[in-house]
Amino acid sequence: MFSSSTAKLGDGTAVFYTDSGPPPSSSDYTTLVIIHGTGFNGHGFEHIHDLAHERNLRTVAINRREYPGSTAYNDEELSFMKKNPQAHLESLAQFISLFLVAFIEEHSIPKAYENYTKGGLVALGWSTGCSMLVSMLSNASAVSPQSRTILEPYLSNIVLYDPSRIYGFTPLDRPTTAYTPWLDRDLKTTMEMGIAFKDWVSSYYDPPPPAWDGLIANLDHQRKRTPKSSTDSWTQADIQRFCNFEAVARTDTPLNGAIMSAMAGETHRALFDEKLVQTYFPRVKVTVISCRQSVWLCLWVTNRTQTLHDEFVRRGKKIRQTQFIDVEKANHFYHLDDPSGFLDTVVQSIK
Repeated sequence: MFSSSTAKLGDGTAVFYTDSGPPPSSSDYTTLVIIHGTGFNGHGFEHIHDLAHERNLRTVAINRREYPGSTAYNDEELSFMKKNPQAHLESLAQFISLFLVAFIEEHSIPKAYENYTKGGLVALGWSTGCSMLVSMLSNASAVSPQSRTILEPYLSNIVLYDPSRIYGFTPLDRPTTAYTPWLDRDLKTTMEMGIAFKDWVSSYYDPPPPAWDGLIANLDHQRKRTPKSSTDSWTQADIQRFCNFEAVARTDTPLNGAIMSAMAGETHRALFDEKLVQTYFPRVKVTVISCRQSVWLCLWVTNRTQTLHDEFVRRGKKIRQTQFIDVEKANHFYHLDDPSGFLDTVVQSIK
């Protein structure tokens, strides 16, 4: 069982979320806040609520702005953010920090303790939802000092679950044969694009070859979908409940496009900028979860992140504590196909 609620943030924004509630008789549980990606809303995580308490977790899945129950962007906001990518990145940081603060204050959740390995708050982004958490770390100065003060005793970990947009790729990185629905000229309508995206991103692809060189050309990158997809069994009612293709067309596609060129710098500051890491949320650890049969975009992004991380470590830089977890035989919908395994991986990451 879980409850549904709407949080009212300090700036007037409404945020819909579902909540497993606290584990019975537990005073040291960890709260896991989940931020969905593009096109698929937070309802797709509701089935994990029933598995939370046995792991001493309280799970919370939000709907981002423009998604059901949460405040939509008005035309003026969209126009401004398209023209001012940095303002959009700062707004993402402010949005998630305000929600986390509101949840802490309303529900009096346990603080983090034992060197931030128990209790506390873990924020998990899935796919493009990771951009919001990267933005919170890289634009922490845009988060009010009051919010940072409230968050510090609680926020212990950030999990980047199969991230897709925390590094922008150049034409040199992406071969022309690499398929994405956004560049498919055969897709004429929002629904056609949405269904193609659903099938593409939820398929099981061949894993990277042994000793993969990091090149997209050497991944399973050309197929529009594969014979096995996590969403093939979805009915039309499921698609209507779990997907919001209109939000993709109106906000996600233009805004993600606007910030794409900036995301490499955002991720660099969030994870590898020594001064920033030691100044803002210095205790917060990051885990990057890579599902090895995911779409090529996610595999490339996680590999790029780990390659840069390893180079900074080799050079002795004092960067953010970051670990990388590879999940074999899992695709971009690990949480759907193996919810127990997914939560176990998250629990492993925060210990």
